[in-house]
Amino acid sequence: MEHLIAVVRAPALAVVLAVAVSGTAAAIPIFNPTDFTSLGTADLSGAVTANTDTLNLDGFHGVMNQGVAVFDFDNFTLAARADLVATGSSPLAILSRDTIVISGELDFAAL
Repeated sequence: MEHLIAVVRAPALAVVLAVAVSGTAAAIPIFNPTDFTSLGTADLSGAVTANTDTLNLDGFHGVMNQGVAVFDFDNFTLAARADLVATGSSPLAILSRDTIVISGELDFAAL
């Protein structure tokens, strides 16, 4: 399990949190958040699941693009003590048009 505390702010740039799956160092395309429809603001806490097969991230519905499950937000926050568990058979990309704040746990072991 990865523990990461990060605050990323890049208003003029695409901010991306991407995770390769499948045991190999797969190349994940570079995505621009403005190329997708924003899902709004995600302020996540508690147990959170991102499923790359059903394209569901805690009630937000993503899209499949170039074989990657993409979730595009205006702002993305994973609160302290929150656990984001990623499952499924595809890579995961979480995009934000503004800020990504990760204070919780990221678990990609199931990918």
